[in-house]
Amino acid sequence: MKILVIGNSHIASLKLGWAVLEENQVPFTTVHHVTFFAARGKLLKDLRVNKTSLVPQNNKLKRSLKFTSNGQTNITPSQYDVCLLHGMMRFPRYDRRISSAVKSTSLTRCVTNSLAGKLAAKIRRISNIPLYVSHQPISAWDNAEFMSAPKNYTPYNEIFTAMENAFPVDGATLVRQPQKTLDFEIATKQKYTQGSIRLQMSLDSMCNPHPENDLVHMNDIYGALQINEFIQALDLKM
Repeated sequence: MKILVIGNSHIASLKLGWAVLEENQVPFTTVHHVTFFAARGKLLKDLRVNKTSLVPQNNKLKRSLKFTSNGQTNITPSQYDVCLLHGMMRFPRYDRRISSAVKSTSLTRCVTNSLAGKLAAKIRRISNIPLYVSHQPISAWDNAEFMSAPKNYTPYNEIFTAMENAFPVDGATLVRQPQKTLDFEIATKQKYTQGSIRLQMSLDSMCNPHPENDLVHMNDIYGALQINEFIQALDLKM
């Protein structure tokens, strides 16, 4: 199966994770071929629909797509069997005691108006390819952010279900963050942030580690677990 993976800087952990899985000779790596298209930040918003492809509208994005995909600049969904959008949608953590209006606002900002949602809509204009979406890894525990006890935060499963309902494109399958990576259900265990690597966008951009205080980007072990989660979701649909 040919798998198309599109995302932002969080794709780095998936690319490294896939390499770990290949090195460990995990069986599905021999029957699936993955092509990654990635660019940092919100650069992917500058993809435009052109007939059957998504085409970059500036040179920086074009260079990044070409480098991360090993030579391609345009994304043509019809060349693949399935598509995974990764990391372009924040997980809306919130206190269970807030009002329904605040929860709705948070879901709209993080999910409905996400780059993942906008990109999924563009893909749907040109293709009926099966779409899967995995959210940005939840940041690790930060005492400066959490102003109340973990027990006061809405559990992961409840928020995930709300995200499924809020995603703006029908028929897309949301993929969970692996359960074993979660801390208190609403944070990621810090061991998965250790040794995370910046997304390399060109031969000139160094493949440097993130700072130690980066609590958002994950390492290759996390990436391998997230790929496993996606493959399990994929198998359930087949």
